[in-house]
Order: sequence, then C-alpha cells, then structure tokens
Amino acid sequence: MIEHLKQHQPIAYRMLQNALQQNTVAHAYLFHGPKGTNKKEMAILFIQSLVCEHPNEDGFACGSCETCQRIQNGQYADFVRLDGSEHAIRKEEILGLQNQFATTALERYGKKFYLIDSCENASAAAMNSLLKFLEEPQGEITAILCTDQLERVLPTIVSRCQLIPFHLENHQVWEEFAIEQGMLVLDAHILSQNVNQRDEMTQIEQLEEYQVALTVWLSFMEQCQQDIRDGIFYLQNEGFKPQAKEKLKNKDVLQWFLNIGVLFAQDCIHKRKIQDQKWNQAMEQFSSLPLSARQLLSILLRAKDSLLRNANVLLVVDQLGYDMLKETNENGRTNTRDSIL
Repeated sequence: MIEHLKQHQPIAYRMLQNALQQNTVAHAYLFHGPKGTNKKEMAILFIQSLVCEHPNEDGFACGSCETCQRIQNGQYADFVRLDGSEHAIRKEEILGLQNQFATTALERYGKKFYLIDSCENASAAAMNSLLKFLEEPQGEITAILCTDQLERVLPTIVSRCQLIPFHLENHQVWEEFAIEQGMLVLDAHILSQNVNQRDEMTQIEQLEEYQVALTVWLSFMEQCQQDIRDGIFYLQNEGFKPQAKEKLKNKDVLQWFLNIGVLFAQDCIHKRKIQDQKWNQAMEQFSSLPLSARQLLSILLRAKDSLLRNANVLLVVDQLGYDMLKETNENGRTNTRDSIL
C-alpha cells in the first residue's frame, strides 16, 4: 500500500512525509480529491505513522506492528472514525466526539485521532460544531477530514486545515482499458469517473439499476428539448413512477441517474466530447435550453445531498423538477429585462 500511494499520490505522500520527518504535524488536515484517489487509505496510514512502533526510513508506519493493526481494525481506543458516505453526519455525532476527546487518552502514546470521511455530507449544525472543535484544539489531537467535493466544505473549516491534494491520475487509463476490453464508449466514460477499480466498472455495467438510470437520463434530456416541463413530466410519470419500486431499487436508480447527470453537466461546462453520438447530441441540444450547465450541476448536487439524507425518492425527483423550472423561469425574466433595457 505504501508503494502504491507513493507512486500514485506523490504530492500527498511528500507533504505528509515532510511533516513526519520534520516533526511538524498539523492539528488538522483536509484530504481532498476525486473518488478513487485512496484518501481514506492514506489517512489511516498517516495516523498509524504517528504511533507506529517500527516506522520506515520515510517516517511512515510499518503496517504490521500491534499498534498499526489495531488502528487498521478499528480497535485503537483513541481513534474515532465518522463516515458520511452512507448517511449525513449529525451534530450529535460531533458533540459526542468532542466529549470523548475531552477525557484523558487511554492509549500509552497519549495521542488522539479522528477521521471524518466524506465530511461534506455533514449537516450545517454538525459543520458549525466541527468548526468550533477545530478552532480550539486541545492536547495532542490530530484531525483528518476527507472529501470528494471541497467546494461543499465550509470555507472557515477549510482555512483551519492543512490541505493535502489527491489527484485521479488513472481514470483516463481505466476508460481506455475498458474500451479495449469491449465496453461501450459511453459506459466506459461514465464508470471510469464514478468507480474506484477496473473490476468494479465491469460489475456495475451489468447492473440493471445503472442501465435503467442511463436510459432514463438520455430520455430525460430528449424530452427536455421541446420543453423542460416535458422532461420533468417524463421523470415523474415514467422514469421514477411508484410502481417501479417492485422491480428495482428506485433509490439506486436515482443515485446513478444523478451521478450520470453530474458528469453530463461537467462535460457541458468543459465542452468535453466523447465518441458517442447520443451523448454529444444531448450536450449540443442542452446548450439551447434556458438553463446553464452550471445551474444544472448545482441542482443535481443538491438532489444528491437530499438523497443521501434519506429523502423520499419521489420527493427528490419532484424537488429537482421544481428547481429546474425555477431557474428556467428566473433566466427567462432576466432575458426579458435585458431585452427591454
């Protein structure tokens, strides 16, 4: 794992290596970068390195001593991990973390650590509580926050952490490899941006939920060409109709629908085209709609956040439609005022 991280994340590796060797470890770090960049693995390694019994010459943990193993297995008493990838982090969890760390360290090293994974998926109240915790560091506490979406983290939290960048260097390689293995160009493009491993790309390509979501997205874009209201009507009555729950997990379909939509919006923003006629045509047609790609991206990210917070699938779809109509109407009013002026 160490060699893998050193090879694929050289900047992050060097920054953390310097901190270990020069004994300049900060009280809080923010690991940021796309999915699939091993942020969590590097966070665990760094925490292990601060208490490892037999570190290597670079200062990193051996990974095999008793202390390293207990941290890896979640058995180290002074290490707490919160995971926002499956559910939104609540204020009560941050307060519980603060209370636990207010007591004397239980392990012999006297150091305490906490890792907050997908920290962008914390409620506003949780983020404010976390900010106060970061503003008043006490004792030997090291915090590591991980995020796939730095723009969704409070700027005041960002400013109180040392930023460690992670880069997705091999998604293009994954995409090309998948195409060489016979995967359709569009599937390879979407999946290489949304999964962490090549094998996982093949598995997800075969999932009915993913295939349905892709079909629904392309049909949604096609329906929007006449009128955005037609597209919304299609989503509510065909794409995510209530009876579909009996056959598929509608939440999984909507999750993939939103992931596909986010990539579509990003491709529109950056004018990225691929060797797929339907995708490129949808991008060209979208450019004529009274809704910008950046507005669409913002709407889709809000919908993803709502879905993560266990909102009802149909309510998320309804809210998405409402937000699109609202932005469209506001754009129309702005254009009318400009033409009058």
